[in-house]
Amino acid sequence: MKSQPATDRPAPGPEILAGAGVHSGRHCRLEIGLRAADTHSGGPVFSFPGFPGQQTVDDLGRLPRTARWATVLGNVPATVATPEHLLAALLFFAEEPISLRADAPELPGLDGSALPYREALARQAPSAARMPAWREYPCALAWEDSWEDGHLSIRPADRFRVRYVLERGPLRQAFGLDDAATAWSEILPARTFTFNGEWRAALAAGLMAGAGRDSGLLLAASEAEYREVLSLHPQWEGGGYPLLNQPAWRMPDEPVKHKILDLLGDLALNGLALPRAEIEVRNGGHSAHHRLLARLREC
Repeated sequence: MKSQPATDRPAPGPEILAGAGVHSGRHCRLEIGLRAADTHSGGPVFSFPGFPGQQTVDDLGRLPRTARWATVLGNVPATVATPEHLLAALLFFAEEPISLRADAPELPGLDGSALPYREALARQAPSAARMPAWREYPCALAWEDSWEDGHLSIRPADRFRVRYVLERGPLRQAFGLDDAATAWSEILPARTFTFNGEWRAALAAGLMAGAGRDSGLLLAASEAEYREVLSLHPQWEGGGYPLLNQPAWRMPDEPVKHKILDLLGDLALNGLALPRAEIEVRNGGHSAHHRLLARLREC
């Protein structure tokens, strides 16, 4: 019996990704599927609690933005929290008729990377996953921004490129990204990270209520702290200083690659596309990304 041509195969059933939102601790069920055959156009659409009807990425990009440990869109009671990992993965599926429906305002944290989103989307739209690519738009913006311990600059280029430098605690890392294939394989799987002291402070402030051992990477700020924490939690099997809660890094320079992941997700709010520009960031975060996004949306 001959196999069906790929174009004739029935669409896969929807994917379900579920878990706690890292900051709220509230459980979220995200359904990822394809729209009906007569609406197979227009790219991804979203359904979030509190918003009327379906939202496009352009709709999300027009919402007010705040940043405290993560990106938050909208105003209470209609908000979308921590969308950056999903949005970074969606850069590679910008033309696909994907429907995403969440039953809580904060998306599930999963393993702290965009890898679970990438894999779920790839099963829905395998043709887009076979040759990962993203859309780019012309950009004439030349701009710089500085803060106490960091800097960001952007200038026009022939394609999207970013160089990110991370200097925090024991971390001294840098990585340059200049193609979509590398982002697919090395940036989307990079997990979020926090230092042990920051995690304890966040818990005391009512944040990170949904963070567990597998929600990302927990790091020690010093070798003394590394030894002390692992003596209290020997079951964590730290993967060598400063990594406390995982047996190994997923790839070299994982923390700085995750910072690039966050940048991609925040910039994706401008039409699920990236600017043809060269961006350099030192010790950035969501607030800096949002300032850059505001400048890009003005162009």
